[in-house]
Amino acid sequence: MRPDFKIGFYGNEFGIIEAKKVSTCLNAPHGYEHSYSPIDQTLRYFDRLGSRYAIATNGLEWIVFRQASAYAEEFSCKYEAIRINLQYTIKYYDPDLFDEFLYNFDYFRLMRGGWPSFGSSFQKRVQFQRNSGLVDVLMQDFSCDNEYVSS
Repeated sequence: MRPDFKIGFYGNEFGIIEAKKVSTCLNAPHGYEHSYSPIDQTLRYFDRLGSRYAIATNGLEWIVFRQASAYAEEFSCKYEAIRINLQYTIKYYDPDLFDEFLYNFDYFRLMRGGWPSFGSSFQKRVQFQRNSGLVDVLMQDFSCDNEYVSS
């Protein structure tokens, strides 16, 4: 069991990436019966490897996960996530959303546990189907497509 990529800085590993083809739906099982969705696959690696962050991407859609903070646990969420769909963000030309999403990837923000502030209009609680059942995620969605609706 290995993710596609590991993210590190000066020998400190702090994340994993599961990368799929651009045509892949990240939330849908693929391949065969009882297969895992790319999101489920990413979260399985994340749970087992103990990384600080996990990223599921198809090149256009990026979902970055971390373990839930105390704030997210109040909503019974196991994970927190930030998401962007570059195709829709670029199509609707909303550079502010894109800039706000990218701001979260400053190395020092990541290493100090920085995360978007909660209570923003981007925040919603969503559910992802995993082979083990539904999992609740507190998501900050910086996209215009609203693919994942609040649960």
